[in-house]
Amino acid sequence: MIFYGTKASRLKNGQINHVTCPNCQNQTSMNYGIFGKYFYIYWIPIFPIGKTNIVECNHCKKTFKLKELPQQIKHKFELVKHKGTPLWHFT
Repeated sequence: MIFYGTKASRLKNGQINHVTCPNCQNQTSMNYGIFGKYFYIYWIPIFPIGKTNIVECNHCKKTFKLKELPQQIKHKFELVKHKGTPLWHFT
């Protein structure tokens, strides 16, 4: 029997300050998380599959995928993210 599948791990957390939430329209800060997804065999990471970026408003607690956000917030996110794929996602 071969055990294989995909799993995600948190690569980085952070905060984007002084932005307007597209949901509640409040000037607030937003927390973000970058998650890396990888393929494994017998729980050993073989290769990375991709990354997902999630952003959450600190006021209304709504979560957004990066593509759902206005350009202003995307630009601020790009300035702070700076995170590559970790070496342990590869065999």
